[in-house]
Amino acid sequence: MEPILELQNLSKTYSNGRGMHGTTFIMKPGDVTGLLGANGAGKSTVMKLISGLLAPDGGTLLHRGKGTTESIRPLLRDVGFMVEQPEAFGYLTAMENLAQKARFYRNGMASAELALQQVGLANHRHEKVKTFSMGMKQRLGLAFALTGDPSLLVLDEPTNGMDIEGRTDFRELLLALRDNRGLAILLSTHLVSELEQLADGVVVLHEGRQIATSGMQQILQGGNSLEQWYLDLVRGSRKNVEVA
Repeated sequence: MEPILELQNLSKTYSNGRGMHGTTFIMKPGDVTGLLGANGAGKSTVMKLISGLLAPDGGTLLHRGKGTTESIRPLLRDVGFMVEQPEAFGYLTAMENLAQKARFYRNGMASAELALQQVGLANHRHEKVKTFSMGMKQRLGLAFALTGDPSLLVLDEPTNGMDIEGRTDFRELLLALRDNRGLAILLSTHLVSELEQLADGVVVLHEGRQIATSGMQQILQGGNSLEQWYLDLVRGSRKNVEVA
């Protein structure tokens, strides 16, 4: 199965010397991959490189086997993005908000209608967003990401601010999108337990470098938890740095 996205030793260095170095992983249809790491580890940099907000200093970013150096537009049309707290115009309805993005796609309005149905907001399409609860706004953010019919979703802290019930509903929604549409999903979250229930595998970033890639089954075998596996990994990495 051809990868949708492939990062090969991707790197980005900022003016202060910090950044992200040597990140390598692939995303295939149906993959759910989590980015794990502390604040400043490089997760946001990876997502900004994929989104075209940043240009890499080194390495290669491939979209469906083709490089993005000359034009990143095909990648951007194939990827839906959702940041921590999606912004929407409160004075507009849900549908009016989605229409702002839909106009850039040939099948825009049809995909926007489908997105509202998939996230459970079809009956609220004509309600103003300022009346929405936090959970409804997060669902609208996901509908915005789905507008244009992408193959890959890139989600940054998608359940931030949600209660337990809201997070559970959102997780089930993402799994349904994977199962029913074959969407690949790359997400970053500090809720390790949430990731444990959702992701097939994880990429671990630590102090700007990728230190591990693993499938979830391999991590959880023998009764281990993702949280303990991650802590052991990071603490071991710190010891190695100190000894060196």
